[in-house]
Amino acid sequence: MLRVACLCLATTAAILTIDTSSDAWVLLEKAHALRISHSKSASELYAKVVAMDNSKASCEAYYALGELQFPSIEAVDMFYESAKCGYAQAQHKIALLSGIEYIPPIPSTSPVANAVLYDQFSQFGGDSKASQTLGYRALYGIGTPKSCPVALKFYKERAAEVFKQGKQPKAGQWRKSIFLADQSDPDTEFYKLIYVSTFALGEKNGKTLFQAAKRLLQLTSPSSEDNYDTIHQWLNLALDNGELGAAAYLGHMYTYGWGCNVNYTKAMAFYKLSVGVPGGEGLNGIGLLHLHGRGVPHNVDEALKYFDKAALQGHADAMYNVALILSARGQHSLASRYYEASSKSGHAMGMFKFAEIIERTSVNPYPHTCAIVIKLYKQVSEALAHPGIALADKAYHQGDYALSYLHYRMAAEEGYLVAQANAIWLIDQGYVTEKATTRLQLIKRAAMQGNGYAKLLWADALFAEGKHKQALSEYVALTSLKLSKTSSLYLAPAFCSVGYMYEYGLGSPPSRSMALDYYSKCIEYEHRISIPIEVFAWKWIIQDYFSTLFCEMIMLLGLCNLKLLSQTSREKENITYVTMANHLNKL
Repeated sequence: MLRVACLCLATTAAILTIDTSSDAWVLLEKAHALRISHSKSASELYAKVVAMDNSKASCEAYYALGELQFPSIEAVDMFYESAKCGYAQAQHKIALLSGIEYIPPIPSTSPVANAVLYDQFSQFGGDSKASQTLGYRALYGIGTPKSCPVALKFYKERAAEVFKQGKQPKAGQWRKSIFLADQSDPDTEFYKLIYVSTFALGEKNGKTLFQAAKRLLQLTSPSSEDNYDTIHQWLNLALDNGELGAAAYLGHMYTYGWGCNVNYTKAMAFYKLSVGVPGGEGLNGIGLLHLHGRGVPHNVDEALKYFDKAALQGHADAMYNVALILSARGQHSLASRYYEASSKSGHAMGMFKFAEIIERTSVNPYPHTCAIVIKLYKQVSEALAHPGIALADKAYHQGDYALSYLHYRMAAEEGYLVAQANAIWLIDQGYVTEKATTRLQLIKRAAMQGNGYAKLLWADALFAEGKHKQALSEYVALTSLKLSKTSSLYLAPAFCSVGYMYEYGLGSPPSRSMALDYYSKCIEYEHRISIPIEVFAWKWIIQDYFSTLFCEMIMLLGLCNLKLLSQTSREKENITYVTMANHLNKL
């Protein structure tokens, strides 16, 4: 408990006191600048900061040293030193490492309780990622009582920070994480894109060049500019070959300085070239230049004109920009419609504003309102590109599966579904080994968030435990999920499992017609099993035929009660044959 008391005092002290030793801060900034390109030099500077008489700078330097040395025992020691002097990010890091049992908990406490404790200190110290994690725990009752109001409070804190950061656009800040089950190796895909672009250039196919450039831009890390020259070249070639949509993206590159110097005059020229292209990308770009007075006079009315045109073409960012202007002019009712439209289009900033509107104006009972709003705040909280997941992705593609798994596990503790699913995938593909209980915990948490593959694995686990009614319920619920490009991964097994359970009466009375119905639906997603299903159906018909024939032969010998084959039972049997015949015709 001494560590806890020190931690509490340090957290409070860190908030109330700030050292002003400028030399330490100068060295700290230099170290941060060298961190990616010259980690050794950065470490030496961080060590100097630690030795200086500036407690707040030392806290940050300890944490940075831990990050550079992670994963290692030395890194954990650095995190503890940083946490003891009140650095909130270090406290959150210890919470994550405690939650996944990477470090031992405080004596007499569980790993989850230890994680919650450190995150509470971190949240008190102002770390919004700790707020997000506490919100996730409260939403699903993981280590804390399940409470929508509490989850809403914490998620809103994190969402507000995301909204604040989103006001200053950066390249790649909204980059979405990818499920490993769907992802190909980026190096392999890069060479595929090179091949495709070379072929497209030979064919003078501007559309294909443009698509290749956009895809490469998606693969480019926010902290790296390695691909910008190639993207710039492909966009220019696409434009030269008649693809005007490429002009809008060239406009973006000059507006934000992606691989080139910022040049608003060139940006405007490229945006104007793409004005007639459906989608509104160029129109929104022109609107932004007018709104912020970049290369042109500041003119809100002119900006609104272009935003509105782009919004009518379904551009989510333009919808949000229209809403901002209308809201500033006091047209709140109309603005809320645009916020709603941008929210439904997946725009994180619009989603945050729309959540605030619902929270403020809803006439529904609070539990209903909370259930709606919490989903929006959670999505906003997870909208920014996650550095830890990016490190996990990088480690996976470099073949360091243990490190990849570790980073996914930490992000999974914060409630990121993609991290939970990827951690499960690494275990199931044999890249890492893990305790069965930990795997099942990951599956359960991912299933609670609606991941189809995890829900299938959770149903399988219930079936293996003999909880057939619960398993059947989970399988049936799974078959009603919305379709996606990976639906066959879980829908086909789910339909087949339900069919199997109806066939053998597991979790419900046996029903061949229901079994065959689900088997038939299974074939719609997995055609390779059509022949085995047909064999099963014929097996049933042949079995019934011979059992009926056998009984009739016994009857002729007077050894079988005639009541065994009453007219009613014969009618039922005929219905079964007709039903199966109809199914077989469909197959």
